[in-house]
Amino acid sequence: MSLIKLGIAMDYPVEWDFERILRDLIQNFYDSIGCENFTKEFHYSYRAEYGRKRSYTVKMSTQGHPFSYEWLVYIGGSTKASSAGKYIGKYGEGFKISVLSLWKMGIMDIFMHSADWNIRPCIYEEKVENSVVKMLGYEYEQTEDDGETTLVLHGVPWYVYDELSEALLHFFYKENPLFGEKIGESERCIIYRRSKELIPCATYRPKFKGILYCNYIARGRISIPYCIMVRGDFEDSESRKREILADYDAWRILNIIVDEMDAATSYQILMDMEDHWNAQKCSRYKWETWYYFVCQLVRNVKKSEEYTRKFREKYEGKLAYIDRKTFNQKKNRIINETRIWARENSEKRIVNPIFRFLGAESLVERYQVQRLKGYKVPDALQEEKIRFLCSVFHAVIPYVIETEKIEFKVSHENTVQIDPLQFSEKIYSSDKKNGKYKINKVILNSEDFKEGAFQDTFIKMADILLHTYGSSRSEKLNVLLTHMGEYIIKNRRLLKKAGKKPESLMTLTKPALCQK
Repeated sequence: MSLIKLGIAMDYPVEWDFERILRDLIQNFYDSIGCENFTKEFHYSYRAEYGRKRSYTVKMSTQGHPFSYEWLVYIGGSTKASSAGKYIGKYGEGFKISVLSLWKMGIMDIFMHSADWNIRPCIYEEKVENSVVKMLGYEYEQTEDDGETTLVLHGVPWYVYDELSEALLHFFYKENPLFGEKIGESERCIIYRRSKELIPCATYRPKFKGILYCNYIARGRISIPYCIMVRGDFEDSESRKREILADYDAWRILNIIVDEMDAATSYQILMDMEDHWNAQKCSRYKWETWYYFVCQLVRNVKKSEEYTRKFREKYEGKLAYIDRKTFNQKKNRIINETRIWARENSEKRIVNPIFRFLGAESLVERYQVQRLKGYKVPDALQEEKIRFLCSVFHAVIPYVIETEKIEFKVSHENTVQIDPLQFSEKIYSSDKKNGKYKINKVILNSEDFKEGAFQDTFIKMADILLHTYGSSRSEKLNVLLTHMGEYIIKNRRLLKKAGKKPESLMTLTKPALCQK
């Protein structure tokens, strides 16, 4: 028997918990066996030890997967180092640190066998300057090659009994109790539904029912009920500590792999994510949204005629969307009106606009069609009153607005408020003396033509027309509205008289009516 010096001081400041130690020890077996045969070829047991109060012997073994003990010796050396994207362990330190942590827990009787060698961790002393330092080492001996790889831990405390089975859940293999139905596989990822098996210690994050596996080991939690395994190199996903990924990194990885999902897999996931079909974009400094993930799922489904048809048949006439706001103020006004209108006039489920690719109806278009259908050409009497209103407006308000080029319509929906600039277009000419907008249409209600409504209708129409000079948030418009109030007050007597609409007032001119 010979001594192998590892050069690791026993007071090296690292101490893993028992679950972490088990995961790392199992990782060596898992990587050598592979995920396909892991359940069949990996064997483990807890056996009660007689003579030791409430303690166990833990044994892990496999047949036909030997490796050289030298890979358990060197820090920074590993059989996995050249296998990027396939294995988690690349630094060759896992077994050494696991052993060191076990010793600190009081578990000192450790035995490892593979191929033609046996090792037992031990302590030796080194003199450093004037101090004697206890160091971690191996007692090594040659033995007969029986093709078996075995790891035995004696004196394991009773209170960690359940942690071996829990540690096995961290590895990706089809018999994992957390896995349900397999729904998809590509070169880069494999996806299973989550079973009803409880995730240990999950009570603090009950909404995160899914697990993200990176290179076959659990690294993150996700809110959709899937077990997703991702192969490849991801920034920050490889860690010597094998820490749980931050939620941001888990989301980032999912948004990478969704691009590669086929239509069948995307369809199934999309069906399971109904609660997120109307997910919104986040602000610049936020990331917690399924918006982009859902958008890509829809694009993936759209690529397949079969699954597009399947989706349309299931949700025909049930889904609608409202366009997202843009920098187009006119369109944004229509969108706002659509949202108000839809509350009482649409029973369809509101979803992300991307669902237009799968047959969802545009409520903005429907709203505009419905509103235009409700607008009638003024009758003869209404036409006469509109001309008179325009005549009074030009007499009282000293601003150039060509009302003869504006189309007037009458709506019978008297309770609906219409944005003054809904039927307008922006003037992009540098010469804006006569306004920023060209108003093409003015909508009045049938109630506006009733007897006694002249003054209210006049103010309403004047307000609409003055929007030629800016939107409701415009400083210039607010100034003009203030001046309009001044002109109305100065001409209140004549406006009151105009409200009675004598025939003599039908041809009034500005000097006659406007009293400055």
